[in-house]
Amino acid sequence: MTRIKNTHLACLLLTSISFSTFASVDDINNKPQFVVISLDDGVNQEMEKSVAQLNSTVPLTFYVNVVQQAGGWVYEESMLDIVCVNDDGLTTGDPQCVSNPKSINNLYKKGHEFALHTYSHPAIASGNQGEPLTQAQIEKELKKNYEFLVASGIPGDKIKGFRAPFLDTNSSGWDRENKNAALGHLQGIMNQLNISYDSSLSAAPEQTQPRKGVRHCTSIPGGWDNVHCDFSQKEQFNWEDGGYPKYTVATQPKSNQLFMGYKYIDGSIVNVMDTVFGACNQTCTPEQAKNIWMENFLNHYKDASRPPFGIYLHRQSLSISDEVDGLNAFIKEVQLEYPNTYFVTASQVSDYYKIGVDLTPEQIKAFLSK
Repeated sequence: MTRIKNTHLACLLLTSISFSTFASVDDINNKPQFVVISLDDGVNQEMEKSVAQLNSTVPLTFYVNVVQQAGGWVYEESMLDIVCVNDDGLTTGDPQCVSNPKSINNLYKKGHEFALHTYSHPAIASGNQGEPLTQAQIEKELKKNYEFLVASGIPGDKIKGFRAPFLDTNSSGWDRENKNAALGHLQGIMNQLNISYDSSLSAAPEQTQPRKGVRHCTSIPGGWDNVHCDFSQKEQFNWEDGGYPKYTVATQPKSNQLFMGYKYIDGSIVNVMDTVFGACNQTCTPEQAKNIWMENFLNHYKDASRPPFGIYLHRQSLSISDEVDGLNAFIKEVQLEYPNTYFVTASQVSDYYKIGVDLTPEQIKAFLSK
């Protein structure tokens, strides 16, 4: 699957499709259910082998870092000096490099998406001895990450997404002013690189429709009780004290936020990432694993707005054969039993929501085939 440039797509759709054919917003059966499976961190030969176990009809979204900070919370800027791509586009063989250009290119050619995850996997808001990274450090992390993917054969205009290591993009708690500044710099760099979506924040399923400019805001000064608000709602909150980033001309967001939906087992919240791996302690049967994913899928599919459903993994989640079998069984059941459901990349979800109208199933299929 390939991604679509939104301006061209919107013009094409809005000039060639009658508004009378758009699906009714009141009819849940006509609403699409998008499913995104993503994998974070290094992409190398081992990741290729793990991915080969999954249903080959499903595109994946990879959030890729290149080297790995020892802990993530104590920043070592020297990690940025490690070179992982030769002039010929192949790996240098440095053992500290967790991503391999050839593996990335192999997977990209199979239709998977590649997005930014920083170069060295630091905690952006609190990884510099407990303080946020500086503007220069954030800029280097994202730009070197971007350059690595380009050197691995990913066209620059196809690099559209970002996810923060440790999901560390929250300005509540201590050192709010510096965190706000750092996260404002982060948005500014994403704007420079034309990153069209950010997938770093979590929310309940019914609140996960992609929206532009969404960030954590709090109505309690100095508190940890955060709610999600977007740029259009900024007057409801004290953005000088509690929101992030401070929206200025430089950091006005161009990107959608693709929320990571909370995960549940028997109705209780569990790990949002590697849900089955964390909950089962490697003891789930394929049927149990499938049922966990199905419970969470149905939380989205049965909701009136059918927000996108995401499965968020690291390679460790593909290391247990029973869990992989359960995930494949889930994919097969969804494909067979749940109409108007589509396994897509994260950028396809972002592009779809930027259109601003509902499409019929036939139009969605045409959209996804571009």
